[in-house]
Amino acid sequence: MAKEKGKMGRGRSKGEESTPGRAFARVREPLDLPRHLPYQIVHASSLLSVGFARLLQRRFRLGIREWRILAVLGHGGPMAPSDLVGRAAYDKGTVSRALQRLERRGLVRREPAGAGRRRWIVGLTPEGAELHDRIAPLARMRARILQAALSPEEARILGEALAKLT
Repeated sequence: MAKEKGKMGRGRSKGEESTPGRAFARVREPLDLPRHLPYQIVHASSLLSVGFARLLQRRFRLGIREWRILAVLGHGGPMAPSDLVGRAAYDKGTVSRALQRLERRGLVRREPAGAGRRRWIVGLTPEGAELHDRIAPLARMRARILQAALSPEEARILGEALAKLT
């Protein structure tokens, strides 16, 4: 069966597929993403995490979420999972799943907090502390490389601004 002259399959006319705005709706007021602060922060975070996440996975078989939990526990010591939620800036489900993976690998341990056994604290095992201590120098080096892109004044201002937001 021959196509009609001037048609591009499925009954569309030439140019119809590539005419902007014909098939798709437009928003009334698009966000100016390059200047939208929440987008900038999330975008920068994603760009910074990608390379480090690959390194963690390749060298240590560890996800970025699990590393953040190890880093928070390395910094703050044993704590309740609910405290990890706030300090790691993850939701409860993400923290719970990351803790399960870390516990299966023997990198963290849960213990009852107090006599009631209703509350738990989580801390690093010796293996978890050792892995943290192997990764931390790489994280510090990455931070130095990132900071080298900024002048000392820019780094100070950025640090103060981020501290205000968090």
